[in-house]
Amino acid sequence: MHNPISTRLLLASLAILATGCFDGGVEETTLRRGDVAFASGALEEALAEYRLAARQSDGDPEALARVGHAYAALRRVDEAADFFRRA
Repeated sequence: MHNPISTRLLLASLAILATGCFDGGVEETTLRRGDVAFASGALEEALAEYRLAARQSDGDPEALARVGHAYAALRRVDEAADFFRRA
């Protein structure tokens, strides 16, 4: 049996460590912050970062898909579907 809190901490730690491996632009930074937030269960924070990345990238499909995924995780299916269509 695994501890869900330990799993979240491990995922968040791995995401944080991975951020040091990249030298990306602002969009990549916001995507990484969103990934860290998503991995730690902070879905609203992840959504905010992903939406910012989508705006900064002028509609990059990867950023739009992450926005859709965050909306889906929040069970906001109409908004998720809209972003998945745009992606």
